[in-house]
Amino acid sequence: MSEPHPVRQFLERLGTFDAYPRDVIAVSSLLPNFVDGILPGTAAFAGASGLYRPHGSTELPDFPYERLMVIGHNVDCIVKFEYRRDSKVSHGDQVPGHKTMGTWTGLYSLLKKANVPRREMFFTNVYVGLKEGEKPTGKFTRHPTPEFLGFCRDFLRLQVQTMQPRAILILGVEAWEQLWPVIDSPHAPSAVLPPPGAFRATLHGHRTWIVPAHHPSMQKRIGPDAEALRSVWHAERTSDRPSEADPLCPPQGQRSHTVPSCLSPLPSAATSPDASGR
Repeated sequence: MSEPHPVRQFLERLGTFDAYPRDVIAVSSLLPNFVDGILPGTAAFAGASGLYRPHGSTELPDFPYERLMVIGHNVDCIVKFEYRRDSKVSHGDQVPGHKTMGTWTGLYSLLKKANVPRREMFFTNVYVGLKEGEKPTGKFTRHPTPEFLGFCRDFLRLQVQTMQPRAILILGVEAWEQLWPVIDSPHAPSAVLPPPGAFRATLHGHRTWIVPAHHPSMQKRIGPDAEALRSVWHAERTSDRPSEADPLCPPQGQRSHTVPSCLSPLPSAATSPDASGR
């Protein structure tokens, strides 16, 4: 008997948790059959499967083990999620007459520039659940609890250890602020989002490439972020792999006016916000 699809395993695990803060809504509470009845089409987990699917598709594609994990901040706010649920057009669906979520429009552009196929991505988030109100941006919850934060951390660890991604693309300042403390690398010294680049690090026990990116919905640095991801993706498919000791940089023509993180001197114990030199 074959193992259940990882997405189904993730859904089953998520369905066992019910200790949400009072301003966070469980996705399962809005879907009658959570494990088998997630939204069709394409949306980040657990708004849908987290995998790229054609509009209306309910099939689970092959899981992209050892490929690209994309980590955002949260799935959506409840008002917009309910609209997606009722319209049957998911966040990443490209359907005439319906607006594709800005996150996905920008992410598709970034992936295309990086030459990474959409089917090789699993998109998940730092937080589980839906933000209250009409805006998915900003502070996720005003009432975080140790139990909720611990579950979110452990649940992401489960996803990382299951997938074993060769690269992790972190989308935006808000996601970076939550993840940098658990990234084991001197190239993640603070909550400030690094300039375009990539570096080797350990996240939740898994050694991989980390690519911090500006949130793609803002369209501010998609080119340099895509080039950093493309360089990693190309290197991991050839024998000419970069050294673990040296993070990658975009080519000279793609660099921003700020110094890329891979060329910046590492913070010393005396100047680093974290004296451990994380």
